[in-house]
Amino acid sequence: MSAPTKNHSLIDHFLSAAHHARTGNYGDAALELDTAVQKLQPALTSSNVPQSLMSKLMYSLETMYAVQKQGDWVATADVIEFEFVALLRQIPGATSV
Repeated sequence: MSAPTKNHSLIDHFLSAAHHARTGNYGDAALELDTAVQKLQPALTSSNVPQSLMSKLMYSLETMYAVQKQGDWVATADVIEFEFVALLRQIPGATSV
């Protein structure tokens, strides 16, 4: 998977970070994760995200941060691919942000 450009969606950036994490490209994973998180804030504030979904997103982000902080990039990729992206897909426009 090539690195997303500025025209790629928020989800694409998170998935690219997971791919880089799984293949040992930790610098690229961190860069993509940083870009994705920066794009996440406006997506959350411009959408009418229900509180229950927002709580799940925040919990998933906290989990992602905790395992990444421990240096466990495989677990970071797992959280992104198997939890966080599914939640993001519930936000209107997340696939085009």
